[in-house]
Amino acid sequence: MGAAAAAQQEPSDTGTEVGTAQVAPGSGTLFYDWGCDGTYSSVTITFNANGTFATSSGSSGRWVRIGGTGAGNVAGMLTFQYNNLTTTYSSVTTSRSASGVQSTFAPGGNGCHYILGTG
Repeated sequence: MGAAAAAQQEPSDTGTEVGTAQVAPGSGTLFYDWGCDGTYSSVTITFNANGTFATSSGSSGRWVRIGGTGAGNVAGMLTFQYNNLTTTYSSVTTSRSASGVQSTFAPGGNGCHYILGTG
């Protein structure tokens, strides 16, 4: 399978919680800080097996995960983007959490975040 085809595959339907060996699909709490000044807000986020996500604030979008899918292979990358916005989050995933940066790609529109699972 070529790299382009692999990049377009839907996520597998394994794993149940964000922040465990399978970062997504699953649910957890997204803590986000625009400006990375230590002032975090939070929202519940659910990553669905079909490559979509939804938050407790009513927002939604698409996600993709690379790595972090096999036994003993817990490190990976998770990127998700909100529908109809340029707001994009990119995270490094580990066995118990995910953390990274987000951006609106506009001046002053950068921040930091982390995700903790429900389990």
